[in-house]
Amino acid sequence: MSKMKLCRAEYRVIAKFTEQLRPTRQCMKMLKERFPNHSQSTLLSIFSLEYQKRMKRSLVKHHSDVIEDYYQRYRSEASKHPSDPVLLELANEPFSFFPSFFLLLGGCAPTLSIATAS
Repeated sequence: MSKMKLCRAEYRVIAKFTEQLRPTRQCMKMLKERFPNHSQSTLLSIFSLEYQKRMKRSLVKHHSDVIEDYYQRYRSEASKHPSDPVLLELANEPFSFFPSFFLLLGGCAPTLSIATAS
Protein backbone atom coordinates (compact mmCIF):
# COMPACT_ATOMS: atom_id res chain seq x y z
CA MET A 1 0.00 0.00 0.00
CA SER A 2 1.42 3.38 -0.97
CA LYS A 3 1.78 6.07 1.63
CA MET A 4 -1.08 8.50 1.57
CA LYS A 5 -0.94 11.90 3.21
CA LEU A 6 -3.75 12.41 5.70
CA CYS A 7 -5.27 15.88 5.67
CA ARG A 8 -6.69 17.51 8.79
CA ALA A 9 -10.28 17.18 7.55
CA GLU A 10 -9.88 13.43 7.01
CA TYR A 11 -8.32 13.06 10.46
CA ARG A 12 -11.29 14.86 12.01
CA VAL A 13 -13.76 12.59 10.21
CA ILE A 14 -11.95 9.48 11.44
CA ALA A 15 -11.59 10.92 14.96
CA LYS A 16 -15.31 11.74 15.06
CA PHE A 17 -16.15 8.18 14.00
CA THR A 18 -13.93 6.74 16.74
CA GLU A 19 -15.96 8.56 19.41
CA GLN A 20 -18.67 5.92 19.12
CA LEU A 21 -16.26 2.98 19.38
CA ARG A 22 -15.21 1.01 22.44
CA PRO A 23 -11.75 -0.58 22.45
CA THR A 24 -12.70 -4.02 21.18
CA ARG A 25 -11.35 -6.30 18.49
CA GLN A 26 -14.30 -5.37 16.29
CA CYS A 27 -13.52 -1.64 16.36
CA MET A 28 -10.52 -2.00 14.05
CA LYS A 29 -12.59 -4.01 11.62
CA MET A 30 -15.24 -1.28 11.64
CA LEU A 31 -12.61 1.41 11.09
CA LYS A 32 -11.01 -0.49 8.21
CA GLU A 33 -14.41 -1.06 6.57
CA ARG A 34 -15.37 2.61 6.94
CA PHE A 35 -11.97 3.99 5.84
CA PRO A 36 -10.49 1.41 3.44
CA ASN A 37 -8.06 3.90 1.87
CA HIS A 38 -6.06 4.21 5.09
CA SER A 39 -3.71 1.63 6.54
CA GLN A 40 -4.63 -0.30 9.65
CA SER A 41 -1.64 1.19 11.48
CA THR A 42 -2.83 4.73 10.66
CA LEU A 43 -6.33 3.96 11.88
CA LEU A 44 -5.00 2.26 15.00
CA SER A 45 -2.81 5.28 15.76
CA ILE A 46 -5.71 7.69 15.38
CA PHE A 47 -8.01 5.51 17.47
CA SER A 48 -5.38 5.15 20.22
CA LEU A 49 -4.62 8.86 20.34
CA GLU A 50 -8.28 9.85 20.42
CA TYR A 51 -9.05 7.26 23.11
CA GLN A 52 -6.18 8.58 25.23
CA LYS A 53 -7.55 12.11 24.87
CA ARG A 54 -11.00 10.90 25.98
CA MET A 55 -9.49 9.16 29.00
CA LYS A 56 -7.60 12.31 30.02
CA ARG A 57 -10.75 14.41 29.73
CA SER A 58 -12.82 11.90 31.66
CA LEU A 59 -10.26 11.29 34.39
CA VAL A 60 -11.66 14.30 36.23
CA LYS A 61 -14.91 12.37 36.61
CA HIS A 62 -13.03 9.52 38.25
CA HIS A 63 -11.93 11.23 41.44
CA SER A 64 -10.54 9.30 44.38
CA ASP A 65 -13.91 8.04 45.71
CA VAL A 66 -14.77 6.47 42.38
CA ILE A 67 -11.28 5.04 41.99
CA GLU A 68 -11.51 3.50 45.44
CA ASP A 69 -14.94 2.07 44.56
CA TYR A 70 -13.54 0.45 41.39
CA TYR A 71 -10.64 -1.00 43.35
CA GLN A 72 -12.88 -2.37 46.11
CA ARG A 73 -15.24 -3.89 43.52
CA TYR A 74 -12.25 -5.49 41.80
CA ARG A 75 -10.94 -6.97 45.04
CA SER A 76 -14.37 -8.24 46.08
CA GLU A 77 -15.18 -9.83 42.72
CA ALA A 78 -11.67 -11.25 42.26
CA SER A 79 -11.80 -12.96 45.64
CA LYS A 80 -15.30 -14.38 45.01
CA HIS A 81 -14.61 -15.47 41.44
CA PRO A 82 -10.84 -15.79 40.95
CA SER A 83 -11.10 -17.30 37.48
CA ASP A 84 -13.46 -14.61 36.09
CA PRO A 85 -12.06 -11.75 33.97
CA VAL A 86 -12.99 -9.11 36.56
CA LEU A 87 -10.90 -6.30 35.06
CA LEU A 88 -12.46 -6.88 31.66
CA GLU A 89 -15.94 -6.87 33.15
CA LEU A 90 -15.27 -3.57 34.92
CA ALA A 91 -13.74 -2.13 31.76
CA ASN A 92 -16.79 -3.15 29.70
CA GLU A 93 -19.16 -1.11 31.82
CA PRO A 94 -20.87 1.71 29.89
CA PHE A 95 -18.28 4.27 30.95
CA SER A 96 -15.03 2.78 31.97
CA PHE A 97 -11.30 2.43 31.26
CA PHE A 98 -9.04 -0.05 29.54
CA PRO A 99 -8.44 -2.99 31.90
CA SER A 100 -4.77 -2.10 32.24
CA PHE A 101 -5.66 1.45 33.20
CA PHE A 102 -7.34 0.16 36.38
CA LEU A 103 -3.93 -0.93 37.58
CA LEU A 104 -2.65 2.61 37.31
CA LEU A 105 -5.51 4.36 39.07
CA GLY A 106 -4.61 5.78 42.41
CA GLY A 107 -1.39 3.78 42.56
CA CYS A 108 -3.41 0.58 43.03
CA ALA A 109 -1.58 -2.38 41.58
CA PRO A 110 -3.26 -5.60 42.70
CA THR A 111 -1.38 -8.79 42.02
CA LEU A 112 -2.85 -10.66 39.09
CA SER A 113 -2.30 -14.32 38.48
CA ILE A 114 -1.88 -15.25 34.84
CA ALA A 115 -2.39 -18.83 33.78
CA THR A 116 0.38 -20.07 31.55
CA ALA A 117 0.49 -23.11 29.36
CA SER A 118 2.92 -25.77 30.49
